[in-house]
Amino acid sequence: MIFLDSTYLIGLMIDNDDYHEQAHQIRPIIDKERKLINNTVLVEVLNSLKKNNHKIELDEILDTLLIG
Repeated sequence: MIFLDSTYLIGLMIDNDDYHEQAHQIRPIIDKERKLINNTVLVEVLNSLKKNNHKIELDEILDTLLIG
C-alpha cells in the first residue's frame, strides 16, 4: 500500500508544477498498487489548486485521486 502525498498529486494536476514531470514518471510504476490518502492531504491539494488559480473540474480531481 502506498500513501499518496500532496506533492505527487499536485504534480499530476498542475502542468507547471516543479514535480509535474516526476509525478508522471512515477504514475505507471505505482499504477497497480493500493493507494491511501488522508483528509489533510486532500485539503492541502485543494488549497494548492485554489491558491494557484488552477481551473480543474471535479471529475478530473476525482480521476487523479482514484486512478493516480
